[in-house]
Amino acid sequence: MSRRAYRVFGLLLGSLTAALAMVVAGCAGVVGPPAAGSPTGLGVRETVERDWRQLVEQGVAAARRQDWDTAIARLAQAQRAAPAEPSVLFNLGLAHARASDDLPALAWLHAYLATTTSPPNETAVRAEISRLQRGALDRINKILEAALATAAQLPEANDRKYAEKVIAESWAGAGYLDAAGLVRAEWTKPEELQIKYIEGLAKANDFKAVRAEIAALRSASRDEAWSAIANALWLSGRTDEGRAAALNISGSTARSNSLAVLAIVVIPKSCCIGPSVSM
Repeated sequence: MSRRAYRVFGLLLGSLTAALAMVVAGCAGVVGPPAAGSPTGLGVRETVERDWRQLVEQGVAAARRQDWDTAIARLAQAQRAAPAEPSVLFNLGLAHARASDDLPALAWLHAYLATTTSPPNETAVRAEISRLQRGALDRINKILEAALATAAQLPEANDRKYAEKVIAESWAGAGYLDAAGLVRAEWTKPEELQIKYIEGLAKANDFKAVRAEIAALRSASRDEAWSAIANALWLSGRTDEGRAAALNISGSTARSNSLAVLAIVVIPKSCCIGPSVSM
């Protein structure tokens, strides 16, 4: 029974982490500005390339038949061919929304808005995002309740405490700091959750909020926050942003250590694979 409890908790934690990440994943997406007359429903921009325009048309046709599986499959193919096309991102998000796939719908609609300046359908898209977030949080709450209930069944007290800590940090990192505080994780201090929250803001490219939140921390915790941000950005391949974060560390030793990690992270693959491999 104890082994089963560990396995079930691991599965639930994976689902919780993936769901929380999906809610904000699109915030770091890269999209281009929408064309004039950006669509407000499932439609196709007339100037798209023919090779993937046909996939979009097929997706739209399937959506009109309410064949959401086919619509999503065709639009996903179009997105792989044109990753930054706003009309594809928007239509893919809308198709997922109509299929009641709240979490991927949120990610694609966030990606559509992420770097778009005042699209004509922005008000309607943000209203849809708000609606989807309410549904997504209901689902996440159910996963959270199941994860906490399963964590309580773990036989070792230290394992139970660690499980609660991981759940709390997952919530904080996804931007739900108040919910993280409700977990009552014995091994997690409020400022640790705050740093996880700030780390999540950095992953979502909200660096204005990052600086405001770090300024509110005790001075002793500010370097820890910048170090956590630097590590998180480097591990996700954003080395330039990671270096910029590390340079904000005030302590010279901590800053040097953080920059040393960067040197390890960005070692050319050819150094590790062998000289015969050309990059």
